[in-house]
Amino acid sequence: MQDSELAKTAIARNYCFDRGIIARHLPDDRKPLDTDTLDVYTGFNPVADWLAWLSPNTRSQLLDRAKFSANIVSHTFRVSQQSLELLCEQVSKYMPGGQNPTPTHVFAALVSKTVARAHKQCDEKKLKLTMSVGGVFGLITHALKLPLRLVFGKEKYQSLNLLADMRHPLGLVDQNYMGNGLLPHNTKCPLDVLEKDTSPESLAEATAIVSSIYSNADSSLVGSFIDMISARPSCFTRPMVYLATHPKLLVITNETAFKLYKADFGNGLPEWTCTIPSFVANFVGFLPSPPPSTDIVVNITMKKQVMNYILKDEFWRSISQIVY
Repeated sequence: MQDSELAKTAIARNYCFDRGIIARHLPDDRKPLDTDTLDVYTGFNPVADWLAWLSPNTRSQLLDRAKFSANIVSHTFRVSQQSLELLCEQVSKYMPGGQNPTPTHVFAALVSKTVARAHKQCDEKKLKLTMSVGGVFGLITHALKLPLRLVFGKEKYQSLNLLADMRHPLGLVDQNYMGNGLLPHNTKCPLDVLEKDTSPESLAEATAIVSSIYSNADSSLVGSFIDMISARPSCFTRPMVYLATHPKLLVITNETAFKLYKADFGNGLPEWTCTIPSFVANFVGFLPSPPPSTDIVVNITMKKQVMNYILKDEFWRSISQIVY
């Protein structure tokens, strides 16, 4: 924590812990949820239903033993606001329909592309090792997988989960609501778009997808989401099961709008805020930098082999600086 003089600058606030405030601010109209979100939260999933039935203590012990953190690493990077705005300006020239993307949307698209390209390189390396080390056995193994690819097809999409804050569309920003106000947007981004060499032009394609997702997040969509989870008590366990069974799913959450460095819970203002390190793979968090900096701090948690390729990605390295 910072010294007492700086702590005195913290502003006293009243915080709201009443979950009912969400329901009271929902509009009357509703907007249909996208198919991908419905698949995650309403699809047939007996494992999720079973987890929801367990007691909180038993469930936490079971999830702890599941070792979601096995073989994963986290790194924190810093991206300057100046370089991000410059990249956004370059991408804007190639946006379809003359769209004007925000720096955050461009950055989310860049992360999505960088992760997808890293996964592709991992798959290519695994295939080469299978063919070279396995010899005849490797060829047989590769051949045996062909029927599965013919039945289910080659993986063509990256499952992308963008977490937005429902306080904004509901007009609750000034209420200091402290509950879980996250609204997930699930979509499938074409890998043939994400796996292209990263450039402002190819990044514009990915940004258009991200922008369309965020622009759909209004109060009527929040209402439909609340209706869905209220009608299904096991909804809270479904995302974690979906994440465990989809190794290439990417979750991105943006906390840059929150005034994290003005939150004093009794011990002074924080000097540094970050996400939980090495919690679960395929998780990315955008955070604000300590003031007065306006840079974006991004925490990325991936399987070790995927992270190795992210660290080598030339475009990513050109715009980011590793913190730890």
